[in-house]
Amino acid sequence: MRRIRVLHTESFRLAAWFATLFLALAGILLVTIYWIVRDSETAALVAAIDADIRTIENGYRGKGLPEAIEVVHQRLGSPEYSGGDLPGGYILIQDGSGRLAGNLEPRAPQLGLFSLPNPRTGLAGGAHAVLGKGVFLAPGVYLYVGRDTATMAAARTRLLQAFAWIAA
Repeated sequence: MRRIRVLHTESFRLAAWFATLFLALAGILLVTIYWIVRDSETAALVAAIDADIRTIENGYRGKGLPEAIEVVHQRLGSPEYSGGDLPGGYILIQDGSGRLAGNLEPRAPQLGLFSLPNPRTGLAGGAHAVLGKGVFLAPGVYLYVGRDTATMAAARTRLLQAFAWIAA
């Protein structure tokens, strides 16, 4: 009698094809969901940063630089920045002579959205960078508002772990 070779049967080939198809589709789903979550989290962080910038700009327009500095002190003292619902916040107002207010060291002005090394961890990229935006409140008065990205990275890691378990 001849033994049936399981690996060469049509049933095995069909099961292997479906398993491969499942893993490929799960991979496509993972990439799509990861991309959507990353973009959504980044958009929410940028919206919070923009709101803080508008608040400080409104203070500056209303009563000048002393009011903008007061707003910065209030923002940095709020529960939002002390480990509450949102990641840690970083703000810097500086003029040509140096830092006027905030919890960052003076730096060369850079405009637009960019990341900085986290002052607490010293890490420049990935999980613990500070994503923020630099603007000029007035000529010579620079404002940077940023948030720690650690919670975003942790959420993405949990998402990847969940998909690894599902794929397994």
